[in-house]
Amino acid sequence: MKKLIIAGLGVVTVIIGALIIVLATYGEGFVEKYRKDVMGLAIQADEVELNWFSYGVTLKGVKVYPAHKKESKGNLLAEADKVRISVAPMSLLWRTVRLRSVVLEKPHVNYVRSRIGRTNWSALNMSWLKDDEKNKGNLGDWGFRVDEVVIKDGRIVWRDRVSGGRFELNDTEASLSNIIDEPDSSKLPSKISVKGRIGKTKGKASAKGRVNLLAEGINFKIKARINDAPITYFAPFYAGQVPFRISSGTMSVSSNAKAKDSYLKSSHHATIYNLKVGGVQGKLINALVLREGNKVDVDAQVNGDLSKGNLSVSSQISRIMGGAILARARENAPLRKVGSGLKRAGEKTGSKIQRLFGR
Repeated sequence: MKKLIIAGLGVVTVIIGALIIVLATYGEGFVEKYRKDVMGLAIQADEVELNWFSYGVTLKGVKVYPAHKKESKGNLLAEADKVRISVAPMSLLWRTVRLRSVVLEKPHVNYVRSRIGRTNWSALNMSWLKDDEKNKGNLGDWGFRVDEVVIKDGRIVWRDRVSGGRFELNDTEASLSNIIDEPDSSKLPSKISVKGRIGKTKGKASAKGRVNLLAEGINFKIKARINDAPITYFAPFYAGQVPFRISSGTMSVSSNAKAKDSYLKSSHHATIYNLKVGGVQGKLINALVLREGNKVDVDAQVNGDLSKGNLSVSSQISRIMGGAILARARENAPLRKVGSGLKRAGEKTGSKIQRLFGR
């Protein structure tokens, strides 16, 4: 997942290299030759505009692919209508590579997990940042800094071909500030803020926190929220893991998450409103148990190694949801049989969740 987070930095670095090449040689043939493998990526730009007075460059029609692969729609990693960069050339006198701002207009990031430990962004190679022998930060004697990265009207699509999950964030507005070369993973120098719309629904998602993009591993501390999202949008994540078929419902989630050296610790509280279930017993449950205005609260913790994908869920969602309905079912004599059936189903499917996240 770290490759997704730092993908923007990779693209930015490629753009800096392209700018230096243009300024030094002003040769389109040279750019075309060397843009095909920069940090494992191939970059296309329909048009490049230089602004000598503001030390800036604007790239239009930007597309990013893995290097040495066919530059086709199926291999597209990211694209943007415009990428505007403002550099601080005087910082080179203090041995620092510094960007004042990077603005991405209508970017689309495509992130696919094809198998455990493998994604379509695996081609990104950030080894140039590492300098273990000097132990003076990833860039050795040189510093690296980006004052601010801004995303306007972006789209992020995440797909997991292993589990079948999909998450899409549209109308995305994001900012990431004070990106510096800090090798200490316990320090989180950068601020991040993201908000957007979940898929084509009315649900909203937002997150704020601090991150360290250039230390080893994945390191962050973030608070996130999902508001008024249809629970059925997340069906690929829970399908076959709850003891009944969910027909409809609205879900809000608040989360606190932190990761150090790629180890995640997180807690999540979800509230599901107006839950409706289907199946043979659905009408009975909906009418007598899940009356209008009722809600189901779910608390869970997700911990584990993000780099390996080994995550564990301390509170099993299927068991909690089944238990919440059971508690109401016990108050209604006609539903005792229904409740016991849900309990058995919840216990049966509970182990499936543990196997899913414990791989």
